[in-house]
Amino acid sequence: MSTDRDLVVDAMEEAQRILTEHFAPGALHHPASTIHRLVMVLDRPDLTAALKRMKARNGLRTV
Repeated sequence: MSTDRDLVVDAMEEAQRILTEHFAPGALHHPASTIHRLVMVLDRPDLTAALKRMKARNGLRTV
């Protein structure tokens, strides 16, 4: 079972992979597709819930 931290780290790593692919030399740049892929990774209910729990535990605030 993944922890909240695991979910956040996995999502960040996937987002970084997407951006690396987008900016890779010789890559075909499709900004709309890249944004869509990023939204699919970062705007998931489980990830949002994990971030809220982490913020609550650590006293973090949303900026």
